[in-house]
Amino acid sequence: AGADVTVARLGGDEFVAQCVGPPAGERAGAEAEAMASALDGPFLIDGAEVFVAGSLGGSGASPEISRPEQLLRNADVAMYRAKADPHVRVVRYDEELEADLSERLEIDTGLRRAIRAGDLVVHLQPIVELATGRSCGVEALVRWQRGEELLYPGAFLGVARDNGLMPELGRIVIAESLDLLADHRRRTGSELTMWINLARVQVRDPSFPAWFAGELAERSLPARSVVLELSEGDLLDVYEVGEVLEELRAAGTRIAMADFGT
Repeated sequence: AGADVTVARLGGDEFVAQCVGPPAGERAGAEAEAMASALDGPFLIDGAEVFVAGSLGGSGASPEISRPEQLLRNADVAMYRAKADPHVRVVRYDEELEADLSERLEIDTGLRRAIRAGDLVVHLQPIVELATGRSCGVEALVRWQRGEELLYPGAFLGVARDNGLMPELGRIVIAESLDLLADHRRRTGSELTMWINLARVQVRDPSFPAWFAGELAERSLPARSVVLELSEGDLLDVYEVGEVLEELRAAGTRIAMADFGT
């Protein structure tokens, strides 16, 4: 960094660099790229090579944005956009980011309200054997009934994950899915199987298997009537989720891999 760049630590793993003097906006971008390159490593720590990654967000001053707290807030918004995309290390704040932030805030507020009001609904999608055309089960998929609009998971699950809503949302979806499964099996006498998607945060919770077993028992559902699906990426982190998965499997619940090959 040059003499007109001040670097400070805000706390934890967050740092801020202030570039002053013309042309500060262009300099800030160049400095950010240089910092990102400096993190490429590897770094030698106690004889071992260590690689680190950094996400950088930048904001330039203008007649409308000049107060330090405004610049820090905007740089923070840009940094979180950089963190959300593994292929991008440096993001500069602009009006599009502001619109995205406002939309995410609106989704977060509305989703919290929807969870309390019971506006999350489960739709069932048939799973069909290609060789025979026979339906061999259903997959439970969550939808958000936001007024007259029906939102699909891609519109809100990312916000739910980022803002810590997945544990509560996930349990609501599972409970409603099991209600539908139990009702169908009771009415038809069939041995319908249901696939339910799980998030990594759910199977990192040691209390999840006992809770899930209680939900099955409450509805008199056999464990093998449900297949719990995790994405390939989540299953690769088996050191985080392995014990919970083994406990679920030992109780008779089947585990499947979704999004294979991604």
